[in-house]
Amino acid sequence: MSKVNFFENYNEEKIQDVLNGQSGKDAVIFAMFAEKEKNAVKKLQKECAKKNIKLLGMVFPSLLDKNGFHENGVLLYAPDKIKKAAIFEDVPLSKKALSDYMKNISASFLPEFSRAYKSSLYMVFDAMLPNIASFLDILYEEMGSEVNYVGINAGSETFLPMPCLFDNEREYNNSVLMVLFDEESETIIEHGYTVPEKRLIATSASGNKIVHIDWRPAFEVYKEVIRESYSHEITKDTFYENSVHFPFGIILASGEILVRIPVKLEEDGSLFCVGEIPENSMITLLKAPDRDKLETPAVLMKRISKNNKAANFLYYCAGRRMHMRENAVYEIKELARLKKDFNFFGALTLGEAGSLSGKGYPAFHNGTLVFTQLS
Repeated sequence: MSKVNFFENYNEEKIQDVLNGQSGKDAVIFAMFAEKEKNAVKKLQKECAKKNIKLLGMVFPSLLDKNGFHENGVLLYAPDKIKKAAIFEDVPLSKKALSDYMKNISASFLPEFSRAYKSSLYMVFDAMLPNIASFLDILYEEMGSEVNYVGINAGSETFLPMPCLFDNEREYNNSVLMVLFDEESETIIEHGYTVPEKRLIATSASGNKIVHIDWRPAFEVYKEVIRESYSHEITKDTFYENSVHFPFGIILASGEILVRIPVKLEEDGSLFCVGEIPENSMITLLKAPDRDKLETPAVLMKRISKNNKAANFLYYCAGRRMHMRENAVYEIKELARLKKDFNFFGALTLGEAGSLSGKGYPAFHNGTLVFTQLS
């Protein structure tokens, strides 16, 4: 069988053929389900249990391949070089509890690291977790540069809670799937946002919520900067349809920008974002890439090596798709055009994690294209 199998719907006969090709006590299948297909999760759980195959799965708003997005569908991936995989549930909110929680995770994974060459740690988060950035900070403190990191968020594009991770027996929310591969994967993250000169301070923020910017109500400053910098009016009534085009950027000491898309306006004028905003962090207000230029795929593809591994995955941010509209499909097709010898699969994600440089400290992102290669 090929390493990656994509079906545009849950076809029991074809999926049986894939499962029949797996055998032995170490057999593992990773499954990605489009949200509209999630009622079939229990069928796959039963079949994998019968065949003694370890199942680890996730649910996304939609799946994708080189032809674009698929609102239905199932993707099955049988990895070769997996060292350890587990779903960790009930991720705590407080920093002290999270730190203790992460010590247990690192104690579980660190003995598995190969010292001969780098391993890769692949993570799938429940998008409703409000402290993914903190999770990544503490994870790096515990594991450091011993591993290359890549992460994505599963869940519903409605941003309503739902079980979005599963194994042979259960479905989970408030959880993270972590998989250690005994190889160094190539992971590339691009967003294409340009950075304006105007700087702001998130003077009051908690988790994913910005309450005050420059000591004023967040929405008041947000709409004012959009008007002054981009000549665009935004109101409470038009917030949701416009906010994806004007995300925040957290400015790191390295000069890198972490994109944070505001997805909800609270009654008190505070803004709820996908991803944490540290209090007193320096931020700016970005303008999303030009929908008609399709420049980001070319930048991303120039960074990809010629090594075409068995499994090439592309993850596309849901917020980016909202901004790009019909041109989101053209971005995917442009990637396929630029690398005709690459066949890739993936999902629409609700946040992404990794290093913009491809190495080192993992950060949480919005609005990106993420390309990763695995055996």
